[in-house]
Amino acid sequence: MNIIYRSIQNSELPGLLELHKHLFDEDLPVPDNKTVQRIWQEIMTDRKMHCLVAEADREIVAACILTVIPNLTRGGQSYGLIENVVTHTDYRKQGIGTGLLKYAQQTAWDNGC
Repeated sequence: MNIIYRSIQNSELPGLLELHKHLFDEDLPVPDNKTVQRIWQEIMTDRKMHCLVAEADREIVAACILTVIPNLTRGGQSYGLIENVVTHTDYRKQGIGTGLLKYAQQTAWDNGC
């Protein structure tokens, strides 16, 4: 299986929302479409936020959000916070999530973390 690690495309929100169903057994309902679109545009236009995905079989099978946070310590180096890490249940235990986290780490380093 060929896995591609990359940044998400703006048009892939529906696939991401579908994948997020695998994040928690129970979660709050997804907000209304207008709110979802507002949040999505905020994420996609924030240069400090990176929505990263793993693609297999032309589907998003894992995702996470990396936020690069400015910092006054450590010589002014930013640090990265990784959240909302999820792998589709059919693709777990195959190293895809680990690969995505390594990709997120490299993306953080590439952004001065």
